Amino acid sequence: MSATLVCPLDGTVVADEAEPAPGTCAGCGAVFAGGGTSPPEAVARALAAWGVEGDPDIIARRLFETDPGDPPAPALAITSDRRDGFYLWWVFARGGPDAAVAHLTGAAPPA
Repeated sequence: MSATLVCPLDGTVVADEAEPAPGTCAGCGAVFAGGGTSPPEAVARALAAWGVEGDPDIIARRLFETDPGDPPAPALAITSDRRDGFYLWWVFARGGPDAAVAHLTGAAPPA
């Protein structure tokens, strides 16, 4: 199966005509992971891949309530890929996953 995935932080195509896999955006350096069938599932997968603590339901909701803001601030953003059939959701983290989750949720930044 093939899909197209575009970084929601800078518009760089990170997968085109290939199945997306976790990686790093060549344009802005954001790491991305997920591949879930729902936003909370994508967040849970991304947090697990990054080894970051957080409530996937709360983080997924906040992703739709807030704007990621301008660089260089840490940011977390979510998007779906484009494919034939049901799409998958992906989470992008600029400035490191720990810092991006803390920035989104208002938690204390990682030490």
